[in-house]
Amino acid sequence: MTNHVDVSDEPETADEPETAHEPDSSDEPDDADAGGGTDRGRRSWITVGLAVVIVLAVAAAVWFAIRLATAASGADHEAAEERDAALAAGGRAVVTLNTLDHRTAEDGIARWQAASTGMLREQLAASKEDLIAAVRKAKSRTTAHLVAAALTELGKGEARLMAVLDIKVRPAEEEPTTKRARYIADLVKVGGEWRLGGLSSVAVEK
Repeated sequence: MTNHVDVSDEPETADEPETAHEPDSSDEPDDADAGGGTDRGRRSWITVGLAVVIVLAVAAAVWFAIRLATAASGADHEAAEERDAALAAGGRAVVTLNTLDHRTAEDGIARWQAASTGMLREQLAASKEDLIAAVRKAKSRTTAHLVAAALTELGKGEARLMAVLDIKVRPAEEEPTTKRARYIADLVKVGGEWRLGGLSSVAVEK
């Protein structure tokens, strides 16, 4: 008996295994990019922080500069006011002590005392009666005009003034005469007011 082999049908081909789909590298997160973004963000915040610090430092420097300038300006202003006050009061006091009228001698000497202090005031008080008697006897009138004045020294509560005056003397029976006189006055601040603590004449060159 012959064995019959059916060769008409081709052997079935085995199904090829499906190729596994490899993940696309572009779909995966890039660690390098993620790290770089973090670094860039950190650097950005650092830059902003430094900028803020710089701005604050500059603002503080400007504020302190303004405060110092204001303080200095205030001190200069106070010094100028003190200088002007001493100059004005000193000039008036020198004029007062060179003005006297025999008709109002007592009031005149009282004004001398009010404009003075210390030893000068004591000397005027001690010689008050003699001064009044002398001016009444001469029947003279003396008036002074301030020509120029300047402070040569200014300290805390003390100052020195140089003044130039024109002094007119009117004797009872003579023609009035005018002479120029120069004085150095020591000023002392008493109770907020500048007064004469000393007065000395200086020779005027002719």
